[in-house]
Amino acid sequence: MDAIALQMAIEFNNSPRNRNMLWGGQRILNLAAGDTAFSDPAFEFAGGDTAWLRWYLNVASLTSGWPVWRTPRATGEGFTQSVGGANQAYGLGTLSAAGGSNGAGWAPQGVIGIPHADSPEWTRRAVICDGDSIIAGTGDTADTATGNIAYSKGLVDRDGYLIPYVNQGRAQDQLSFQVDANLTPRWRKQLMWAYATHYLCNFGTNDIANGRTLSQMQADAAYVWGRARKYGLKVAQILVTPRQLSVGGAVHSDWAPGGLRDQWNAWVRTQVGVLIDDVIDPNPYVESATTHGAWASDTYTPDGLHMLPAGYAAANQAVTAWAQTRVAV
Repeated sequence: MDAIALQMAIEFNNSPRNRNMLWGGQRILNLAAGDTAFSDPAFEFAGGDTAWLRWYLNVASLTSGWPVWRTPRATGEGFTQSVGGANQAYGLGTLSAAGGSNGAGWAPQGVIGIPHADSPEWTRRAVICDGDSIIAGTGDTADTATGNIAYSKGLVDRDGYLIPYVNQGRAQDQLSFQVDANLTPRWRKQLMWAYATHYLCNFGTNDIANGRTLSQMQADAAYVWGRARKYGLKVAQILVTPRQLSVGGAVHSDWAPGGLRDQWNAWVRTQVGVLIDDVIDPNPYVESATTHGAWASDTYTPDGLHMLPAGYAAANQAVTAWAQTRVAV
């Protein structure tokens, strides 16, 4: 997205409830390329309310890039898009499609329902789970009562209630894939981040196995963690767990004592209070006490890499300890 200047209003059929949206008390939002912004609180919506969003978007040229979105339609109406700004001003009635088209929109989305910082609801917590197949749950069986899988099974508060979460893990994903030139997957993920308070990340094992160097991983991680912190999320990194070439087989060469996995895990620990807020270490619960880099039990893994339900049950002792001391309130 290129730089834009935005004015916006929420309207209720030209009633006295119509409101100009403000950003830090200012009517015009000047948004730099690639940035996001949240408006000042407007008012509370009543159940069943229908409103219209009206905005004026100023761009450098018609070749500029701006967000395009389709919103839910309550009355069969959709977007009316126009480059004839004179009849689009706040309070002047029906929108005209002069010079534009119906059905498409210029849309920084206007109403997302995030509670204010002074709202009692602000004390609620929610977790974004992001990473590879291990956090996605390859090898695990979802809980029949909750649907929770993998590390999300460990997200339980001190009273035994589940902490809300979204699992965005993806098989074969890795840190370097988050910083490539393809923005689309990243933006899709981030649509949910404004609704969460914590970011639980387990990237690492695929970067190590696929030949990334420690310095490359460090740079990629700084970007990924920093991006989450821009959303106000508290960042917790899960350390890389054991890896063997098969069940009971040889340990992967990069998982040998002092290997890249050890170097990565050691560096991650040094970033607490610097780039991240917490480290979660499942290894005391799942790694062999006699063979470094191997699983403590063959019942923990289906293939030497992923975890079976027994493995997650052991590893989640670390996740639950974090959830109950650093997430739950």
